[in-house]
Order: sequence, then C-alpha cells, then structure tokens
Amino acid sequence: MLKWEQSVTIEEAQGITGHFTKADRWIILIFFLMGLSVGVHLLNILVIPAIVMIYYFKRYKPSKWGGVIAFW
Repeated sequence: MLKWEQSVTIEEAQGITGHFTKADRWIILIFFLMGLSVGVHLLNILVIPAIVMIYYFKRYKPSKWGGVIAFW
C-alpha cells in the first residue's frame, strides 16, 4: 500500500490525474495477493478496511460522510 501511495504522489507531482493511472496497478496486485492468501489464512480479510480508508483519503477530498461510506 505504501508503494501505491508513493506512486500516486509522484503522479500528482507530474500532473497526471484520473481514476485509472499506473499507480492503480499496485492496488490490483495487492488485491490479487490478498485473494490468494485468503485460501491460506482468513485474518488477511481484516486488512481490507484499512486499505479502503487509505485509498479513499489519498484519492478523494475527505469529508465526514465520505469517510463513513468508505468505512462501511
């Protein structure tokens, strides 16, 4: 997740914006690996809310209701 956040910061500094940027490849890799690891250990599912919150607060302008919806 930190690698994704670093990539987003670099893209923002370069002026690259949009919903589907190269940084989102890291998100796809993270969820692919999480899907593989669920077969081994279910505690991996506990990380999903934290990843969603990091994604929300980095990509969108934070608001009270947006945070509630992202956490729901």
